[in-house]
Amino acid sequence: MTRAGSRRAGAVVFAAMATLLLAACASPGTGPAPDVQVGRTFTGNYLAGRYAQTRDDFTAAAAFYRAALDQAPQDPELLRRAMLLTAGEGNIPQALDYAKRVRALEPAAPFADLLLILDRIQAGELIEAERMADRMDRGGVNALLAPVVDAWVRFGRGRSGEAVTALDRLAGTPAFATYRYYYAALIHDLAGQDAGARANYEVALSSGGPTPVRLIQSYASYLVRTGNRDQAADLYRQLLRDAPESTTLRQALARIEAGEELPRLVPDYKAGIAEALYGVAGLLLRDQVLGAALFYGRLALFMRPDFADARYLVGEVYERAGDHRSALDAFRKIDDGGAVAEAAAIRIADNLAASGDIDGAEALLEERVAAGQKDAAISLAELYRRQERWDDAARAYSSALAALVDPGPEHWDLFYARGVAYERAGRWPEAESDFLKALQLSPDQPLVLNYLGYSWVEKGMNLDRARAMLEKAVTLRPRDGFIVDSLGWALFQMGDYEGAVARLEQAVLLQPNDPTINDHLGDAYWRVGREREARFQWSHALVFDPEPKQAEIIRGKLARGLPPAPAGSVIPVAAPAPK
Repeated sequence: MTRAGSRRAGAVVFAAMATLLLAACASPGTGPAPDVQVGRTFTGNYLAGRYAQTRDDFTAAAAFYRAALDQAPQDPELLRRAMLLTAGEGNIPQALDYAKRVRALEPAAPFADLLLILDRIQAGELIEAERMADRMDRGGVNALLAPVVDAWVRFGRGRSGEAVTALDRLAGTPAFATYRYYYAALIHDLAGQDAGARANYEVALSSGGPTPVRLIQSYASYLVRTGNRDQAADLYRQLLRDAPESTTLRQALARIEAGEELPRLVPDYKAGIAEALYGVAGLLLRDQVLGAALFYGRLALFMRPDFADARYLVGEVYERAGDHRSALDAFRKIDDGGAVAEAAAIRIADNLAASGDIDGAEALLEERVAAGQKDAAISLAELYRRQERWDDAARAYSSALAALVDPGPEHWDLFYARGVAYERAGRWPEAESDFLKALQLSPDQPLVLNYLGYSWVEKGMNLDRARAMLEKAVTLRPRDGFIVDSLGWALFQMGDYEGAVARLEQAVLLQPNDPTINDHLGDAYWRVGREREARFQWSHALVFDPEPKQAEIIRGKLARGLPPAPAGSVIPVAAPAPK
């Protein structure tokens, strides 16, 4: 399931507009640059704007382009860039001014057309908006948006039959099939035409490819409102199997089971347009076209200012761009009082931590945990884990696990994560219990098999069972160098040095730059008498910046080699915990 459709469909939909949007909105970057002052020259501001774009610093890029426009007010490329980036900031009035200037200079201006039509709709001038939609440039993404906007404008004028017919223009593009029937279902639903709504929902759900989550949510709302509560609950249970931690889905299912109504996702024609813009933004965000995703996300908010999901998407764009200040501003404005606000609280904490405010992030997450928000406990545990506060991490994971009534296979990772925290905190019996519980819930998890098997070998415990676990993990993930290394190291510890060499050579090929794997191979070479190769591997391990304690041990081996192996025992050579 996806929020906005399949990646393949997105590629079809947006292929024609990729050049325009990538040039005007987004380039892969490294996050926002420090705050700067605009310059005095056209060249300086233009180049600074281009540089800011390469860093996905949309706010700075918009400021520089606006400054450059002071020297070249009729430059169409600058106007396009300034329009898109200014709209992305949320400054729609100024973006509209640029759109009018772009439209006066260029006969084909799809983004400017879209902005101007949305402005007329918001002004209530639907006749003019319909006229503009009829002559709207239909290149690129407007191949999808133009018929959808036209349909919703007609619906806004009270002509629901014409609205559904307008969507027929999407029929020639298979990638648009889901959206065509989804918007037709919404129109029938709002018009009170139950039979048409159900028929179109069902066709949309069976149109092939991944199904947008919002389509299922809309259909579930329709089912509850038409007396099919059990069917709606089954839909949400199906979704929760794929996303068991989703607060949004869990809250909706709880409302259905409590006999409550579900609100319409799209309550009016303006919200219908916002829904389409949000869907486009979601596809672009999936494909990491961040500037374009921001543009359409802001347009969705222009059409529907209370659209919490769209504001959340805007925050996600800024977060991925590394602009934590703007991300915090977006997430903090979400106050729907429901699942989106709960999810936003987690993202606020994440961005506080990324900005260096660890105390603020911890305080917020502790507050959310006290309020019973389970995913906040998981985020808090991850925050502690990154600080290597293992006892605190285990406590937070315990809070999350305590909220589970009946742990299922999908919860194996929580027991595994708490087990790692216990093990790093030196609490082995509790760690072992969690690893075994994780395997009970989901027996074929290579990470758990690897960690528990490796740990048993290191402790000289359950050696035959540990070896079997590690061999199974390698079978499940034969290209994972760290897991192959675990098996090789287990064979070494158990005295099978030839077998260890074979596995550790394989691990080095898979993960050549890891100091621990190179160190392990050196030890194995030494035990089989290949001492020159052993010293080479140990020297090689030092090149890859091992931890200070490990580096000291390796230097000792370079100087003195390994001591003789005690006969019939596990060799206690120091090694870090498994990856």
